[in-house]
Amino acid sequence: MTDKINDSNNFNNIHNSKTEIENSKANSLNHNVAIKLINGDIADGIVLLSDNNSLRADNTLKESINQLINDWKNSKFKLQDRLIIADHKEAENINQNIRNYMKENGALKGPEYSILISGAESKKYANYMAGDRIVFQTNDKDLQIQNSEFATLVSIDESKFVAKTDTGNEVSFDLNKISFKHGYATTVCNPQTAVKKDVYVLHNNGVGIESSNISMIGNAEQVRLYYNMQATKNVANLIEQLSTAKTDSINSKEENNNVQANEVRQYQSAQNYRKNDYYSNSEEDLQKLRDAIAYRADTIACDLLGDPNKRLSTYGKIRWGDTGKIQVTTEGKYAGKWYDFSTGQKGDLLSLARRERGYNFFEAKEYLKSMVGMSNISQRYQRPPKTDDSQQYTQESESVKIAKVQNFYERSNRIHGYEIDTSPSAEVEIVKKYLENRGITFDKSTASSDLKGSILFDTQTRKNYPAFTAFARNSKGEITGVQAVYLNLAGDKANISINRRSFGKISGSFITIAKRNANDPNITIIAEGAETALSLQQSGIKGNIIASAGISNLRNYSPFPGEKIIIAADNDSKNPITNNTVIKAAKRLEMKGAITCIVKPPENGDFNNLLQSCGEQSIRDIIEPEITKLTKAVETTKLTQTENNSIAKQNDITNVKELYNKSSSLYYFKQKEEAKVETIVVNKYLENHTGIYSSKIFNNPNLRANMVFDEETQKSWPALTIFVKNDKDEITGAKILALNSKTCNKADVAEKSVGTISGSFAEIAQQNSKYSPVTIITKDIETALTIQQAGVEGKILCAIEAENLQNYNPGPKEKIILAVKNDVNTEKAEKVLEDKEAVVCTVKNDFNNVLKTQGLYAVRNIISPEIRKLNEKIESIQTNIQPGLCPKH
Repeated sequence: MTDKINDSNNFNNIHNSKTEIENSKANSLNHNVAIKLINGDIADGIVLLSDNNSLRADNTLKESINQLINDWKNSKFKLQDRLIIADHKEAENINQNIRNYMKENGALKGPEYSILISGAESKKYANYMAGDRIVFQTNDKDLQIQNSEFATLVSIDESKFVAKTDTGNEVSFDLNKISFKHGYATTVCNPQTAVKKDVYVLHNNGVGIESSNISMIGNAEQVRLYYNMQATKNVANLIEQLSTAKTDSINSKEENNNVQANEVRQYQSAQNYRKNDYYSNSEEDLQKLRDAIAYRADTIACDLLGDPNKRLSTYGKIRWGDTGKIQVTTEGKYAGKWYDFSTGQKGDLLSLARRERGYNFFEAKEYLKSMVGMSNISQRYQRPPKTDDSQQYTQESESVKIAKVQNFYERSNRIHGYEIDTSPSAEVEIVKKYLENRGITFDKSTASSDLKGSILFDTQTRKNYPAFTAFARNSKGEITGVQAVYLNLAGDKANISINRRSFGKISGSFITIAKRNANDPNITIIAEGAETALSLQQSGIKGNIIASAGISNLRNYSPFPGEKIIIAADNDSKNPITNNTVIKAAKRLEMKGAITCIVKPPENGDFNNLLQSCGEQSIRDIIEPEITKLTKAVETTKLTQTENNSIAKQNDITNVKELYNKSSSLYYFKQKEEAKVETIVVNKYLENHTGIYSSKIFNNPNLRANMVFDEETQKSWPALTIFVKNDKDEITGAKILALNSKTCNKADVAEKSVGTISGSFAEIAQQNSKYSPVTIITKDIETALTIQQAGVEGKILCAIEAENLQNYNPGPKEKIILAVKNDVNTEKAEKVLEDKEAVVCTVKNDFNNVLKTQGLYAVRNIISPEIRKLNEKIESIQTNIQPGLCPKH
């Protein structure tokens, strides 16, 4: 009976909350979130929060609380419009942390009183000051206050407190009669007495959102939900914990049990298969495959799911569907993981391939291996008999795979000999038909000897298939890999799950289609596939024509200095990821010394599609003008070295300015738009690394956030970019510090400088005209920010490099302090600056460590005496050079 009564009460609470939300005129997004939660559509509600960047996950509860408090500090809303909802224990912790912050910033004033907490099992006290936020825990008709009503303390003494409620009512109350507590974070709210614009929800240990608190979400302008992965493993776990109906939990468990049972059956099947398959891969090989597909997670996911939802996708997290219901993580330690918010399903790309394509375990594995160029060859000859050699089940080395491909090359039949061969093999005839169907014949030129007809075995259908095989060679001319297209007897692609596969080692190797003759243009054309490259040859294009056997391999080509390269790319206008890969490949080749350009067909598809639809002339009309441009560009570029350097320098400056225009300000908290990922990471890095928690100090136009692409790791990283300017106030260069988005520390990526640093500086603080002028030059940004935070008055510059300290151009008798760490040698810089008539001294210390361990005054006490000494030195110099002065007698 009791249970029924409780259920009835819960229903009434939910019904009332729902009515309040439906009657509110609050932000539509949060209104929809609240409706979803009330109706039990937890997954949809979480999707909406995630789409609005309002779902925050951290590794630990402590990290979640720190993130929440940091966001609360930087809120654009007034203090009385902010509210944190948390469990009792966490609410106490948060209240204490926020009070400490408020005290440090002078928001709490006057004496501080300690009050015994009512009902505490042990003696516990809470401290209060004027300015503190409180929430009443009792109703009082005389004072016109309600339980869960929020207020701000106006004044306090030993006998009474005076508070002003958020409704504007000022009340004076007796501490012994009225119960209250701190009101920054609370457990339960009354939506009738508190409407908050900025709501923060801390979720921990499976504690859900009370129905009374859901109304707070619906009425808010901004809502953020925080959870930690110690208590909540993932979003699926979060949805389960927040579910309001027991049936949801039961269904979820049944579904999980079914999934687990299927996985067990699939695993057992896989184990049985492995015992009977000599060529199956070891666990080590599977791990290598996982690493490889994580690296290419974006490409594989797009192949499986189609075009992503660009509007809802963010850095490292790509979304699919109108509501972004499917998310694939492409960066960090969870790269290659996916989650379907609509069903709660999740997994890695192996399971996604099985779900989307209907593959079994081994079909999915073969598909992924073909996507990353790791597949093995099932050859025509019989497998070797089993032996007792334990090594037969271990991973094949790269050299073994290459040897197999080379053996396969010898067993395959050349295409180019069929016209004079009286009895060409059946597979060659089928390959010929396949290519002719695509508009490719060999009556104009002889086909490359690396294009062959072969027979390959498909493990799924357990049948042999004729195949068009294009073999790839490395820079030494050695066969290392092959790309194969499985065909049927009619010369079309075979109707099997994966009809195009790569074997051996493709990375760094290329398929040779045609080599230039002495009279041909000295140019190299790289296409993605062999059929595309053959289409260029078919159209009469002259030069070195090669195929990369995959878009990701374009960047691995090794050009000679000045080599002119045309990338004949496919037109994938609907796939920005593919387009970006081609652009990055071109830039990588330019960094290796090549001169590049990119050409594409005018419509979606590749050049073979263009050949079939518009003929050979249509290809020549696109390619030949680019050959002419590249050839003339090299012939007419006969500038002197000085002119070249001048142009290079101008290009550097232009590139740096473009980098600046693409960057984001670090001081984003007053802007209406949500902060970018790179901005948040950079702010956290500076806060963690300098111990400085004032966002205002980062409001500097020379300190910016960027996403930068690193060629070595082939990843984009959030980065702190420090821009430097010359004497003319022109941006000339920048220092880029790549950061790890998870730890917010420096990434394991080399720091780099772009443009011109020498003679340019990053201004961190300007001279205050009220104080005696002094210029403080540091080598690193942390020292510069530390000195600024300490309140040292003067012009503060960051030189970026120790060698650049001496390149500053001072005014006559300009006072300069070189503030550097102990390991920086400034002797040469001092001498050079003194030769320029500056008055210079050096102060060495780990200023940032002093700030963290001893505080602001300690930093100031190191710098200030040196400023006084410089002033005295200037006065002494001026006294000594004044004419007509005689000693007094």
